Amino acid sequence: MFRRKVQPPAGTRIAPTTPAPQADWSDDERIRAEWPPGQLDGTDGARLGWSNGMALYERGPTSAQLLNVAEYLTRGLAYTYLGKPLITDDQAAETVRRILHLIAALPTPGPPIQDVLAARLTRLALAVTRRRSWQPPSLGGDGSVSDDLLRAPAIVDAVAAPGVARNDNLRHFFAMAA
Repeated sequence: MFRRKVQPPAGTRIAPTTPAPQADWSDDERIRAEWPPGQLDGTDGARLGWSNGMALYERGPTSAQLLNVAEYLTRGLAYTYLGKPLITDDQAAETVRRILHLIAALPTPGPPIQDVLAARLTRLALAVTRRRSWQPPSLGGDGSVSDDLLRAPAIVDAVAAPGVARNDNLRHFFAMAA
């Protein structure tokens, strides 16, 4: 009559389920709304933040620093996205690769705020990638950003869209560049 609820063994990590997306992140205006010019550091502060992020990345951040370093890197990259670049295209491409690497390396599952911030930073990196056509050739780009940088669940989930299968998120996102 009564059934005992089966619990996973102690210490077992249960993978969180990805909630259904509420927005189509392939829409450039949605991403732009996350990066309003009035909320960005001034150009000097953005350049300094980006520079610090590059230096911290070179030193090999600890897992506790990964999100912070990625955030520093976006300070300069946001200006590239908004069409007022503070860094060269080569620097921007390397910045994108580093942000994606840092986000993919975040410990999971993380606190909800980590997931929200990581998704925002990822969307900026992917939006710049799409604008510059740096995505892998399989997604219509020149390959400056390789497939292996786009495999992490945090990267794929950051650009989810209603009605799009998870394994098609990136294809849907980059199709908007065509």
